[in-house]
Amino acid sequence: MNPDNSRPDRENANQPPSWDSEEEYPARIPEQPLTPPNPGIPRGDRPYSPSEQSRNPAIDDLRREQERHLQNLGELRQEEARLSRQIQELRQQEEHIHRRIEGIQLEEEERRIAEVRRRLALSKTNQVIYYLMGALGVLLVLRAVLRLLGANPANQFAGFIYALSSPFVTPFETLFTTPTFGNSAFEINALIAIAVYGLLTWLVIRLLELIWT
Repeated sequence: MNPDNSRPDRENANQPPSWDSEEEYPARIPEQPLTPPNPGIPRGDRPYSPSEQSRNPAIDDLRREQERHLQNLGELRQEEARLSRQIQELRQQEEHIHRRIEGIQLEEEERRIAEVRRRLALSKTNQVIYYLMGALGVLLVLRAVLRLLGANPANQFAGFIYALSSPFVTPFETLFTTPTFGNSAFEINALIAIAVYGLLTWLVIRLLELIWT
């Protein structure tokens, strides 16, 4: 290639175009968006027209997909609200069960305390009855021993024992004859009174145990 022939072209290329030239500039090709038009996202300052939105069927698919996602989201929120209500109801039931268990435990504790108190009262009552019966038995035994040894009735101690034990022996005085040996006497009726009073004491205690327990 002749370098001289190409020099004017390079010089002409470096010179700016003249406004007086009759040649027209080529029409500028408008720039097209790289992505398909998306409804709801404006292109520049102008939103897409319905005709532009309907050109691409993928837009309708995206819209339907979005509506389906929104519907699923609403269903999930409803399910979440339903589960929250169920959890709240379960918590209320759990609190009610806990209160019921505490009430039952309190009732059991009160019942146990009442049972202990009843048994304690019964035990004390039995102790009092046994004590009185023991005192009566000792009194009747002393009477029988003093009569058997021929104690002087004029003595204060002997007279006190005879006078104090006489009401308890009176119901049995005529049951059997009392054998005497001089000043001594074997008062068998006093021994029978001791046995009868002991049996009555056992029956009373058993009756109290049946009533209180």
